Amino acid sequence: MERVIFAKGGQKTFMRKVCENYSLKDFLRKNKIYLNIPYETFRQYCSGEITLPLSLFETLCTIGKINKNMFEFKLLPANWGAKKGGKSGIKSLFEKYDVKTLNEWRRKGGLNSPNKFKGGENTKYILLPEMNNELAEFIGIILGDGTLTKYFIRISLNAKDERPYSEYIVNLCEKLFHIKPLVRKERNANLLSIELFSVKMCKFLNETLKIPFGNKIKNKSKIPEIIMNDSALSLSCLRGLVDTDGTVCDYVYFSSYNPILIKQVEKLNDVFKLFTSKNNVLIGSGKWENTMKYFKLVGSSNLKHIVRFNEKFKYKKFVSADNAYKLFKNYKGVKIPFKLGVVSPAHCE
Repeated sequence: MERVIFAKGGQKTFMRKVCENYSLKDFLRKNKIYLNIPYETFRQYCSGEITLPLSLFETLCTIGKINKNMFEFKLLPANWGAKKGGKSGIKSLFEKYDVKTLNEWRRKGGLNSPNKFKGGENTKYILLPEMNNELAEFIGIILGDGTLTKYFIRISLNAKDERPYSEYIVNLCEKLFHIKPLVRKERNANLLSIELFSVKMCKFLNETLKIPFGNKIKNKSKIPEIIMNDSALSLSCLRGLVDTDGTVCDYVYFSSYNPILIKQVEKLNDVFKLFTSKNNVLIGSGKWENTMKYFKLVGSSNLKHIVRFNEKFKYKKFVSADNAYKLFKNYKGVKIPFKLGVVSPAHCE
């Protein structure tokens, strides 16, 4: 990972600005959702004893609402130290020790690496967030249009009318895990793929949150119990499900060939009373009154859904799914997730 090198004294100044009005411990406690850093390591960052990883620097700028251009710094590649000292260091080691000894040290060093996760391979620096509303929504997105493997996550969207939603998901991933996903348009297909590569993150989702690898229906994927047992988390997760595998306009429908998932949504509906119609593969609002209730409680982060609902709600206009993207320009600056009763630009109130 790239490191941030400040001008003399710049890192201390930057960290003082970030932690302004807080002790180091209070700052870590206040921002524990975004920072998973031991106190001693954070203290060393603040004193300038160790340099900042680029992803951590960017996160601290966001937390502290700091314009990074205020500071003089440069970036060094992750392997700069190895490039600088590698040749002479390796030569010296092989002059002193035999190959068997060096290989044993290398093996033990790998096992003790701070970048390890439950005995897995060395992986890039990422954060593993505690459960919150944003993570619950992300789980809903994966259960809807995502595929989890041991090495990466792929989320598939409509390239024509879900590009703004893809940008929302990218920002969500960066906030949750400090990973910038790869976004690409599939050749000869109206398909946009968002891909996150991290063994550590995939293990976290699989082992901690029990999201299965591979085929979601065959492997019986379901909403984690920690989400099902919390009202706010379950509403956020439902938003992710409907935004990916649902339809929104006059009515709100969620469809899935996963019977476990359909039953879980029905169970949530017993609490929130959002939907009035259902069958084996679909559950929906059925009435306009319920659609409005859905947008008060759950809302949407998918601009296509927001446009179709709001044009009906405010202007009594029906907008087809194929034409929703033509109105995106009218919804610039809309607060996302969008909910009824939340202040938005004039066109979306």
